[in-house]
Amino acid sequence: TTTATATATATTTATATATATATTTATATATATATTTATATATASVLFFFFFLPVSRRTHSRKEQNITWTSLPRMILQTAKGLSGRKCIRFHRQFVHRYSASILNSPTCTNGKSVRAICFNNTSEEMSKEKIIFLIKNIQIINYKEKHVLNHVSNLLKKFINELTIDDIYLVLHTFCKLNFTKYSLYNSFVKIIMNKKPSMNTRILTQLLIDLHKTASLDINMLTFFTEYYIKDALNKFSLFDLSMILFIYNKYNYNDSETVRQICQVLNSCFMPIIDQDKGVLTTILLSLSMLNLNYGMYFNLIKEHVYNNYEQFEIKYLCNISYSIALWIATNSLRDEILNDVLKTIVSLLLSNISKLKNEELKQVHIVLYLLKNMGENCQDAINKIEKKNIRNIITVSKIQQQVEKIFKEIGLRAERELPVGPYMLDFAIKKKRICIEINGFMHYYTFGGKINTKSSLKYYILNKLNWKVRRENSNKQIVITIEYMDWKNKSKEDKIKYLETNILHEIK
Repeated sequence: TTTATATATATTTATATATATATTTATATATATATTTATATATASVLFFFFFLPVSRRTHSRKEQNITWTSLPRMILQTAKGLSGRKCIRFHRQFVHRYSASILNSPTCTNGKSVRAICFNNTSEEMSKEKIIFLIKNIQIINYKEKHVLNHVSNLLKKFINELTIDDIYLVLHTFCKLNFTKYSLYNSFVKIIMNKKPSMNTRILTQLLIDLHKTASLDINMLTFFTEYYIKDALNKFSLFDLSMILFIYNKYNYNDSETVRQICQVLNSCFMPIIDQDKGVLTTILLSLSMLNLNYGMYFNLIKEHVYNNYEQFEIKYLCNISYSIALWIATNSLRDEILNDVLKTIVSLLLSNISKLKNEELKQVHIVLYLLKNMGENCQDAINKIEKKNIRNIITVSKIQQQVEKIFKEIGLRAERELPVGPYMLDFAIKKKRICIEINGFMHYYTFGGKINTKSSLKYYILNKLNWKVRRENSNKQIVITIEYMDWKNKSKEDKIKYLETNILHEIK
């Protein structure tokens, strides 16, 4: 019995030892496997990070090649320095974690400290221009749009503003534009650098700079004149078809009716791009609308309509047909044109648009609404179509300018009762005396062309339709009927007393 017990005990002990050994081995193996998996995951994350950078590593500059993935956390932390505690945590969560928390918290990445451990401390490493540019590239790839962080990055960049090349300026401006971030002081500095240094740049970069400056509301007439005189005029034959259409688009948006430059652009289009000008309907439509808005080069406009639009309507998207119909309306109202082809194109397009009314967006409905009133004034039976459009509840974004507020206040003081933002036909009137059918429009500087001081075609079309709707107008020496207006240039520098006299002379006298 004793021998049997001892044997049993020994057997149990051996079994337990073997089990423990096996368990330990299994645990160690599992741990090793987990460690290996974690390492592989981290490595894969690193590879993912680099393979999806916006610019290939092979195209990076020599200095940028020295900025490895291990220094990226330092750059992020340097960017975060100066942010408040709460914003820094938010920045860490929304930006850092999008790459890989396992990588960025790794001791090998942050010299033995995790991101959380050092994000509130000053980092000794200074941010260089190359590092900031590198960081901006990677902010874009994850579409990071936190305004306070982007503002902080732009402030860091200002330190190196005089070191920026034209490629740096292009990259930063285009990236911030994509992220819907505007920093007027920074963009003005960019333009000053270009105007002072006059760096050489290819036509694609030049055109994109103009587009991005326009989108961020950072372009003005002086800048546009500089770019036109120094870069555009002497290089027109180097631009692509798309870029030439975009230059016309920019000119249109700023009422920049430089007839000589536009004439030269049209010559280049005629000589180089006519065989392919209709391949991109968006480009063709942009050219047509821009020429109409600028009221220039009708000959080319008509030729494009006749050759590429007439009887080819099915090739155009709805939004392009809306723009083309509006462009024809501008020519007809401004220049009293009566051409059979234009009239036929206009009526056919409007008919197509009305049959696809459910597809029209708000801005497109506005355009069709205006065109229908023009056709009605030309004798077409459009009332049912107008009623159909007006049932769509077109939304008008009302913005009240400072001068409009001043005028309204003085109107009350002098006892003139005028309604503000009154809907009449397809338009909203700045002020209206409804009983007398008198409209009073405030003409800001954007109502006029840059050269010659004439009112632009968009405003001319509005006044033409209002006149046809029997709203009271006054006549000038030219016998041309226009709506009663308050001119921005006559108003802006006057004292209050002079403004009252101006209204009494130009408004009260006219409405008696």
